[in-house]
Formats: sequence, structure tokens, C-alpha cells
Amino acid sequence: MNYGFTVTTQTTRSPDHLAYQANDLAARAKDAEDSYKNLHASAEQEARHPAQQKFYEALRSRRMLIYGVLALAFFLVVFWEWEISSPIYGVFFPAAPMLALIGCIAVAFYASVCLGECSDHFSLLNIDAPSASREDDIVENARRVLYGGFRSSEKARRWFFSPVMGALLAAVFLCGIYLASRERVLLQEQAGELPQGATLQEYLPVILYGIDILLGIPTFFVMAALWGVWRNRRLTGTLSAARGRMLDLRRIAVSTYSEYLGRLVDYNASASNNRKRALVPPNQVLRQLLTDEFGYDPTSNGHASSPENERPVTPPVPPTNDDVPPAAGTANPSQQESNGSEREQDLLSLLDEQINIANRSF
Repeated sequence: MNYGFTVTTQTTRSPDHLAYQANDLAARAKDAEDSYKNLHASAEQEARHPAQQKFYEALRSRRMLIYGVLALAFFLVVFWEWEISSPIYGVFFPAAPMLALIGCIAVAFYASVCLGECSDHFSLLNIDAPSASREDDIVENARRVLYGGFRSSEKARRWFFSPVMGALLAAVFLCGIYLASRERVLLQEQAGELPQGATLQEYLPVILYGIDILLGIPTFFVMAALWGVWRNRRLTGTLSAARGRMLDLRRIAVSTYSEYLGRLVDYNASASNNRKRALVPPNQVLRQLLTDEFGYDPTSNGHASSPENERPVTPPVPPTNDDVPPAAGTANPSQQESNGSEREQDLLSLLDEQINIANRSF
């Protein structure tokens, strides 16, 4: 009987892919850090905006509570206005009286926003945001000089939300409400629904819309403050997510490279001399992460040759008279043996250094 035996050798996979993966993770961590810094700079710039400062000041002084009560009164007056002026809307807009009310409230609210710009406490639209740096000021000034459209648009914005525009619009609007209310009162007097000389019914819609315009100023401030709070919370959540992603990428990159160092030592210990793998160096970002994590660079030669990692060295023995150097070109067997032992000693020293580095990394 013939038996055949096959000797199988277990091959260990090279751990170089872990080093490449760690370098890629470090590069992605750097991109995440840049994104986080940009978001953080935008958040700081928005926090320094004069409008945000006004919101914080109103919250600290508790004026926001008074503004909230006035905003609630604004909506109550709007409801009262609908109850009083619904016949006017029914006369002029019988198909959609509610749309007429919404249009009138929108015009009154726009007048309120414009009139609020005349007060330092409520002015929100005609204030400029502070620049992040002096370079941003230079760029903005250059854009203003090169492109005249910026100046024209800024002037148009300031005029569109100026107190003069609000005062003119409020005057025209209230006059139109008075004329419509008088026409409605005349029709009701002719129909016998109102007595003759019902002056209060003529002026009541005008008075209510005037109150709406005044109450619309703090109402717009409260609405803008609520929008700012929601925006800040959303930006804070985005910043937290960006910071968490950055920290996760850093942690995974460091742990992956540490795992690579340990596997490299195991691989070189079990591999033959011609299959040993050299250390894949970390990139600059990963090297900095390793230094921040361990307090030193575990891949640097300077730390590998520190006193705690040095092997004991035997002092050299001085030559004696009996030792005669061999002639040039002749082969000395003892010298060849010593050279081979020196090479083995160097390989062992290199392996010990990698093991010490891997142990310290954990």
C-alpha cells in the first residue's frame, strides 16, 4: 500500500492593509476637522451678530416676557379686527373675505417691521453682521468697489425697510381702511342695521389696525428671536455631530495603526527572512495623532533608541600581542563566524525594538 503525505504550511496575511487603512482614516479625520473648524467659525460669527446680541440682552433683562405678552395681544386684536371688519371684507371681497383679512394683516405687519427699524431695541434688518477677520473686510470692500450692484442692493434694502417707508405705508393703509369702513357704515345705515351717525363704527377698524401696527413691532422681534433660537440649536447639533465624527475617525485611525504594529511584529516573527515586511510609515496627520495619543511618536527611531529600549552591550576586549591580524585577501573562519553572529544580533535587536514599540502602543 502506498500512502502520500502533503505538508501544508499556514500562511499569515500581511498586515500592510491596516496601515493603509489607518492613513486613509487619518486623512478623513483631517477633512472632518477642517469642516468642524469652518462650522465653528460660522457659529461664532453668527453668535456675534448684533441681532443675536439683542436677543440675548432681551432674555437677560426679561424684556422678552413683555414682548411675548404684546405678541399674544397682537393676535387677539387680529381676531377682534376680523369680528368687526368682516362686513367690509364681505362687501368688497364677497368670494374670499378671509384672504382680504390676510392681505390687510400682511400690509400692517410690513409697516410694523419698517417702523421697528427706528428703534435701537427692535432694529434687526438694517444692521450689518461683523466680519470674521480683517481679510474678510478687505475682500468685501474690493467687491463693493468692483461691483456697484452691492451698493445699490444695500441701499434698496435699507430704503425698503426704512421707517419712512413704514410711516407712508401705514398712513395710506389706514386711510384706505377708513374709506372702506365709512362705505360699509353707509350701507348698513341705509339697510337699517345701524342708526344714523354711527361714528364709532367708522373709526373702530382704523383704531384696531393702528394698534396692530404698533403691536406688530414686538411681535416681529419675538418671531425673529424664536427663529434665532431654533437656528442656534440646529447649528449646535450640527457642530456636535461634526465633532463626534472627527473624534471617531481619530480614534479608529489610532487603534487601526496600533493593531497594525502588533500584527506586524507577529508576522515578522513567524515569517522567514525573505518574507519579512518593512514598517509602513504613517502619514503626517497620523503621526501627529499618534504623538497626541501616546505622548511620543512610536514609529520614530529616536524613541526606539531610548535608554529603556537599549540592549546591554559587552565592552570590547583590547587586543593582545598574540592576536595577529590576518593578511589581506585571506579568509579567517573565526571572523566569518563573528560577522554572521553580528547580523543575527542586529536582526534580534530590530525585532525586540518592534515588540517594545507594539507593547507600549497598547
